[in-house]
Amino acid sequence: TSVYRRWSTKEALVQAALEETMDHARDLPDSGSLEGDLLALAGALAKFLSSARGVGVVRTVFAGGESATVQALASTAWAEAGGASAHLVIARAVKRGELRRDADAELLLFTLAGALLHRVFVERGVVDEVWVRRLVNLVLYGTNKPLPARAGRGRPKAG
Repeated sequence: TSVYRRWSTKEALVQAALEETMDHARDLPDSGSLEGDLLALAGALAKFLSSARGVGVVRTVFAGGESATVQALASTAWAEAGGASAHLVIARAVKRGELRRDADAELLLFTLAGALLHRVFVERGVVDEVWVRRLVNLVLYGTNKPLPARAGRGRPKAG
């Protein structure tokens, strides 16, 4: 009952939680590369999703998923926080010539977010820097093309 004294509805509680916690992807620095920017974005999201607060917010949003109001709140929070930064990452990559203008940016971003959500909430797996790097590499380079040769890539060895 103490929760409902402060927030009269589930929607009000979700809105307050989202407003307070969706700053994980704001003001991402420009690393100078799409790969670096995606690592920063995915790393920030992974840190948020792995936190007690992130777990609570996502579970609350999922639990209220049938509510059109909760869905709208979550969508707005994404657009205002992570979505703006994520689209800036894409715009910078297009400007640098690292990504085609017609690339499916939404699918790229949702693939990253979806994989992170699945790892944390379905698999209950660790989302460390190595895992995030593997995910970003998969999204950027696929499974059949060799990764560009660069020092310090942190690529897992086969075998």
